[in-house]
Amino acid sequence: MKDTDWKILYELYMTPNITKVAEKLFIAQPTLTKRLQYIEEEFQTRILIRSNKGVQFTKEGEFLMHQAELYLQFRSGIDRRIESFKQEGIGTIRVASSVTFAKQYLSDLILEFQKKYPKISFDVQSAHSHNLTNFLTDGTSDLAFIRGEYDCDLYKRKLLSEKAYLVCARPLREDEILDECRVDCIMGDATRSLLERWWKERFQEIPRSLVTVRLVDIAWEMVKKGVGYTVGFYDPKQLEESGLWHQPVYYRNGQPVERGTWLIYSKRTEKTDFVNAFIQLAENWFQ
Repeated sequence: MKDTDWKILYELYMTPNITKVAEKLFIAQPTLTKRLQYIEEEFQTRILIRSNKGVQFTKEGEFLMHQAELYLQFRSGIDRRIESFKQEGIGTIRVASSVTFAKQYLSDLILEFQKKYPKISFDVQSAHSHNLTNFLTDGTSDLAFIRGEYDCDLYKRKLLSEKAYLVCARPLREDEILDECRVDCIMGDATRSLLERWWKERFQEIPRSLVTVRLVDIAWEMVKKGVGYTVGFYDPKQLEESGLWHQPVYYRNGQPVERGTWLIYSKRTEKTDFVNAFIQLAENWFQ
């Protein structure tokens, strides 16, 4: 398959209309249709079902589309890396980061780095931690900052630890928790596992009611208005500024519930000098 074929599959999945995709890729519609036929002949399977409403991918087609997405990310990473080699002292560092780490620390790291390397650009991908290792294994990113423990064949350096807090609009005793609504945020698997372990140790019942939101800001706003309480790994400074009541949570053995933040990258992948310099800065920053 050609690069164009992978692009066709990806764009058709995003916009299931052959005419629109042909226009977007500057390909004649008959040519695009012929390329789809070649793909089906190459894999000896049907990948699309055509109708008046557009196109629908078969199960085999969806698999190929996801492979197209990975391939295009991989190819884009190669192109960016080659381009960075062309101009000495000019390049791009591709960073994958958890959303909260990017908010709290990444801007300070980048500002400090650019004092010495003003011509270096940054391509930052933010996602939940359980997705970030994929950015390294598929070549999309040079390094990643993740929160929580994840098994992966990558170098890991622990940068800091954070405590989990119970947060509410008013002081909340432990014997009152089951009577209140819990507001949860979407979180990574490792973080969820830590909080579930704490919950199972402290309580024998599920929460009375549960509200799930995507962002911490929304959870805090609900808690401020009295919806209930939330439990998570929050920055103590931001908690103080919020005016919300909060306290750390502990396992039964008295140990605080803590989550590590890790810098991860592959030692087998060759890196530019400025990528190595940024890794060194990040490791030293949190000592």
